[in-house]
Amino acid sequence: MDTALCKLYEAQFQAQHRHTALIAVGDFNSTNLKREVPNLYQHVTFPTRGNWTLNRCYTPYKDSYKALVHPPFGKSDHAAIFLIPKYKQTLKWEAPVQREVTHWTDQSMAALQDALDDTDRGSTDDVSEFTEAVVGFIGKLVDNTIPRTTIKKFPNQKPWLDKTICEALNSCTAAYNMGIINGNMDEYKSVAYGVAGW
Repeated sequence: MDTALCKLYEAQFQAQHRHTALIAVGDFNSTNLKREVPNLYQHVTFPTRGNWTLNRCYTPYKDSYKALVHPPFGKSDHAAIFLIPKYKQTLKWEAPVQREVTHWTDQSMAALQDALDDTDRGSTDDVSEFTEAVVGFIGKLVDNTIPRTTIKKFPNQKPWLDKTICEALNSCTAAYNMGIINGNMDEYKSVAYGVAGW
């Protein structure tokens, strides 16, 4: 048992790769891997053969898996273990939020440019005062000229993922599905290379 634990300890390379998702599973009998590698956590909490917990699953992440017992496979006398990640997606535990954004279009930018052209800029010797006045005035012009839209923002939505990227990804998926049906993947490759070029 000690020899086996030493071999497992030597084989585990977590010391060199701290962020590696290390998972050790198997029939450990009465051996406790945590004795040799204290930073591992055991996730199987029920008997897997008779009244003994022989089959175990170790990971470096506490409370990362929920283990469920299933009937043995074939002629095995060990229960099958089904591991479910306990991670709950951000999308499921955070509600979407609504926020107001400015909707920049060519027309609204032209209207803003016209408003700036028609403005008397005035003059002052104090640079700080002039800068504050200009920034405040431009902010007021933007508020009055550029239309605002209310959008729904989901918690798993990346800030760089806008409508054009979503449309490109959807067209890539559609081209792939069509290629699977007709056996010609040229259109998919063309679209995929375009998306990858971003």
